[in-house]
Amino acid sequence: MKKKRNKMLSIIEAIIVMPALFRFSNYLISLIITEAQITKRNLVLMIILFFTAFIFVFSAWAVLLSIIFLYFVSLNFSYFSSLIIILIFNLLLCMIVMLVINTLKKTLFFPETKKILHNIFKNDC
Repeated sequence: MKKKRNKMLSIIEAIIVMPALFRFSNYLISLIITEAQITKRNLVLMIILFFTAFIFVFSAWAVLLSIIFLYFVSLNFSYFSSLIIILIFNLLLCMIVMLVINTLKKTLFFPETKKILHNIFKNDC
């Protein structure tokens, strides 16, 4: 009799808890949807801001190069030689950036972990 009563109480408690559980899951789902919408809006805003920053940096670089060009022309360099000097300057900076990217790329793929895994598999064979 007592076991039957305990079982009945457990069933009643489960029935009482179920609506609260569904309300909580609905609240959690709506919270996730709201946060996803906010994240989407912020991501779009960040992309727009990155694009705007890129335009500003590009225009500042173009102005700097034009100032260097005018400086070389004022030193009585020809237009062509001034442009060649600026081109060499840009290529030199591009090569420096590529070297930095290449050195960063080497550390990007977990070299120590690869070395340890390689040693483990080498010792197994």
